Amino acid sequence: SLDNLRAAAGRAAFPSPRVGAEATSATESMRRSETTTSRDEKRAVNAWDHGYLIAQRYLQNPMLLNGRKFDLRVYWLIASLDPLIVLYRDGTLRVSLSKFTRDRFNHVGTHLTNAVVQKTKSNDFEEHKEMSRVSFVDFEAYLQVNQSPHFGGKSGRVLVEELRCKMQQALLSIVQASRKVLLKSVSASRSATKMENAFSLLGADFMVDTNLDIWITEVQSGPGLPTNTRAVAEVMDSMIPEAMDIVLEIRERQLSLKPTQSLRSIREFDLLIHEEEDYKQAPACARRLFAAKP
Repeated sequence: SLDNLRAAAGRAAFPSPRVGAEATSATESMRRSETTTSRDEKRAVNAWDHGYLIAQRYLQNPMLLNGRKFDLRVYWLIASLDPLIVLYRDGTLRVSLSKFTRDRFNHVGTHLTNAVVQKTKSNDFEEHKEMSRVSFVDFEAYLQVNQSPHFGGKSGRVLVEELRCKMQQALLSIVQASRKVLLKSVSASRSATKMENAFSLLGADFMVDTNLDIWITEVQSGPGLPTNTRAVAEVMDSMIPEAMDIVLEIRERQLSLKPTQSLRSIREFDLLIHEEEDYKQAPACARRLFAAKP
């Protein structure tokens, strides 16, 4: 039963049902300390009856930003399926507008950092919305002042680089886990569709704990591309044109029967995997870490 599942977890968990072929994202947060909403409870029970249920333990030691919960929204681009080319791009921090406390599990805005929740649960969102998105550059500065002493005096830049490397490695694992499915779709569709034209800009959300470990909470097939805050607008203004430049360069090379290695249009993206280059097991950050200065 759901009660037994919660008891076994030891702490509150937010069950997320899988319906048909698509799964509702299993967020790390919960909406209430003991039960979900009645609607979610009914969906979870139905999912349990059909053998589909995902639950995650609530992260007990999240790193905070000025006393507020946050997660990292990053992006990854499948620029080509044949050859398989995947790239990573920094995004922003999504920050709660409410001070973090474990005593208010029924206050959704304290524990869920996505824009929709912050907008609907904050009475003065428009006034403080710039606080809800933070750039990676500002995150570096925050870590330099507030976290560097806890991690052997490492600079904020090095700490962000370590987080970036961990996220890239996680995304690389996701790509490799779904590789057969991706390549199967290419093979099955080759006769009817020019799969070399296919590309997708995806999102991924990570939490960071006080040990600088990352926890992936969601992979998004359709991340929003907002421009309603300065930090996120700066990302979109550079990321979207660069993504299109990369995709178009690949296509132009394919039409000219030229190899796709050493893409000139890559600027702020990091190459994760390229079937025609030796990037399959070495995210770009793994090499940059050696050159990073404390």
